[in-house]
Amino acid sequence: MPNIFINYRYTDKAFASALYDALEGTFSDISIFAALESVEPGQRYGEKIEDALKRADVFFAIVGLDWFTLKDDDGVRLLDKRSDWVRREILQAFSQNIPVVPILLTGAAFPEERDLPKRLREFAKLHYLELNPVTGQGFANLARHLSNRFPYALAEPAPYDWRRAATAHGVVGADGAVAPSADDPSLRRRVFVIYGRDSKVRQEMFSFLRDLDLNPQEWEPLVNGTGSTAPFLLEVVTGGLSLGRAQAVIALMTPDDIVELHPKLRDKREAPYETTRTMQPRPNVLIELGIALGTYRDSTIIVEVGDLRPIADIAGLNVIRFDGSAGAVGKIVERLKAAGCAVNDTGSDWRRPGRFSRWDAYKRKAADI
Repeated sequence: MPNIFINYRYTDKAFASALYDALEGTFSDISIFAALESVEPGQRYGEKIEDALKRADVFFAIVGLDWFTLKDDDGVRLLDKRSDWVRREILQAFSQNIPVVPILLTGAAFPEERDLPKRLREFAKLHYLELNPVTGQGFANLARHLSNRFPYALAEPAPYDWRRAATAHGVVGADGAVAPSADDPSLRRRVFVIYGRDSKVRQEMFSFLRDLDLNPQEWEPLVNGTGSTAPFLLEVVTGGLSLGRAQAVIALMTPDDIVELHPKLRDKREAPYETTRTMQPRPNVLIELGIALGTYRDSTIIVEVGDLRPIADIAGLNVIRFDGSAGAVGKIVERLKAAGCAVNDTGSDWRRPGRFSRWDAYKRKAADI
């Protein structure tokens, strides 16, 4: 009977438990070890781990969103600590020549050699299997991998409904959306950023958020998270903005489009901005902002840059008129903190003077063309 060892961070324990159940439900002739499921209260944790590793035939390492970036309360990265169980288990698997198979959760980044401590760099060279924790896409490949590795020991894998395990362990809610995890510290660092066509503004804002030790959500991982090879924009956005996927939302309202009310629709008392050409954010920004306000109303931060056509529906909301000044930058930091983000403003990189001073968006006008 093959022995499977599942290695994971505590932030990914729900996924590990779902994988445990899915493997158990797929193969009747398999032994699985995952600390959360296999170590009973009162048992010696280290001894149970050591014993399971001695018997392991395959070592599955779950790589989640913060697998190689998660830090302790003192700001030390866990993978750099000799006491880190994820690190210790992987190194022991290497020393015992146990086949190590990384399982990359969709939306997470796989580490490069430069991202890892020297003794762990071999891990970055391994071929990984990708698993979508919501849809279960990729689980069939994982089951097939085990069947091929142990053709004489394992029966043909039985069909298994991944969502049953994912829902049972809180990976997804009853509606199929990713369920929030109250004890997941990585959640407090995730910020969904809504942006338009102005790449300079987007790049600087992403860099600024990273300097605060936050994790702005990149587009490609969000696309991968849909489980589709060609998702519609709305699928990507609603997935990224579903409850529990981010701690806060920043909407960058930049002057990207030139707009004007059609003359045949005007009346005699129109405001000046209705009768002349003015600047407005891209349509996708306005749509995504509406979705964000429906899900994250109290933690959506609207950042207006440059001369924009007034939008009556957002009057009185959490709006910052951004001009690149220290005061405006400070407002973003304070609003992020108020939204519950794990902002680290102890360093000085985020205070770099002039980083926001050269944006063309400040002076862009409809009359420029």
